Amino acid sequence: MVALVERSDRSSQAISALTAIEVRSAIRRRERAGDILPDDAAKAIFSLEEEIAGIVQYAITRTVTSEARRLVDQHVLRALDAIQLATALVLARDYSGPPVRAIFIAADARLLNAAVAEGLLVWNPASGLPAP
Repeated sequence: MVALVERSDRSSQAISALTAIEVRSAIRRRERAGDILPDDAAKAIFSLEEEIAGIVQYAITRTVTSEARRLVDQHVLRALDAIQLATALVLARDYSGPPVRAIFIAADARLLNAAVAEGLLVWNPASGLPAP
């Protein structure tokens, strides 16, 4: 994941405003479960905050929530996953810059399958395979 972020131009990276909250929540869950030490959790959160500072964070707009509702009707998705995917679809549809190869990144098979069905290129960092 780090290698993918490092080899792409920061101005071409975008995430849902929801992403930072979801990642932070996952770190804290693992800390509370005893899977990671408090110092490691603090380092991970510090690193997260540094990384997202330079990435465009796309707001959860009315267009995104409308798209998320459609996705929930079409696919078996949790609400927050639908918002993540909807954000990617809205960004891909509304992007007017130079041609880029957008990659939707997630570790959830159901979410990745929905993204593929919606026409996005996907990558699961947990797969151990290099990013496309």
